[in-house]
Amino acid sequence: MTVNLANEMSNYFKVYILVLGKNINLSNKLNQKVEIIYFKKKRALHAIFLLNKTLKNIKPNYIFSSITHINIIVLLSKLLFSFQSKLLIRETTNLLLKFQKFTVMNLIFKILIKLFYNFADLIVVPSIDLKIILSKNFNLNKNKIYIMNNPLDTNFIDNAYCEKVLLPFQKEKNLKIAIFVGRLDKVKNLNFIINSFSKFIKNHKNWKLLIIGNGSELEDLKLMIKKMKMNQHIKILNNLKNHFSYYKFANLYIQYSKREGISNSLLEALYFEVPVIISNISKGQNEILEKFNCGLIVDNEKNLNNAFMLANKNKITKSSKSMIKKMYDSKNVVKNILFKINTL
Repeated sequence: MTVNLANEMSNYFKVYILVLGKNINLSNKLNQKVEIIYFKKKRALHAIFLLNKTLKNIKPNYIFSSITHINIIVLLSKLLFSFQSKLLIRETTNLLLKFQKFTVMNLIFKILIKLFYNFADLIVVPSIDLKIILSKNFNLNKNKIYIMNNPLDTNFIDNAYCEKVLLPFQKEKNLKIAIFVGRLDKVKNLNFIINSFSKFIKNHKNWKLLIIGNGSELEDLKLMIKKMKMNQHIKILNNLKNHFSYYKFANLYIQYSKREGISNSLLEALYFEVPVIISNISKGQNEILEKFNCGLIVDNEKNLNNAFMLANKNKITKSSKSMIKKMYDSKNVVKNILFKINTL
């Protein structure tokens, strides 16, 4: 999302991306007009003085911050050093779910959000649901909360989609592919997806599951698939430079997260008119499927299995590529946010 926004914003401003923590290789995704500054700090909090020095040097008109702890650090910097830039912070996750477990650190984050977030000039969220949560549960000024759709660089992904790639499955009659795209971590609930899918394919052996992504659960998931003897039916592809090409093979996109904001891979699947199944965990994502009258929302294994059966019969309603492009194309999203920030 940050890359898409920065690329499009560079048509209107000189854009810098400040990376407070560990180095992230973004150079192959960004256009040449965007400059990256790496702070190389082990902890983001240690970058606060370097952040102030950098902001004094580049004198930005606007600062756009994302991720909760980074938002708090940037807001703290604004209060400590009184820089004049307009500050936009972005929240994409249901913070009630994110901090629902009672720990001292979660309690501190809740307090800091309530204390600092109202000092932002604009709080950007991707859905009506998140706006309600922030205003009601964290006492944030609802007039400062702006709903901005996640931007998709549709020109880029259309070109990437056309590249030739090979499926890691043997060709067979009536082959059907379910696809997951995202981080391989516990929040994505891939253990549940794999278990449910393995039961479904006992009577539907023409179906295969393709998992695309990297993350902390990669080796555990590989071991799980091996122990279940599902290597011929479930494959994991990691370290891909281009995952978009694989949507052309997908008969189904599946996501069963324990917590989710608005997933970019969900928007990509909808853009490529792949039938989708998602867990009933994100009202923001539910809003999208309801708006476009497509996909299925499930909340238990029985419903997920029923959804697999409907997918097998091609009875899951697809989205409209043209409508997704109209709402989520980065050009349109940036035009809308520019109109808003010009009123600040």
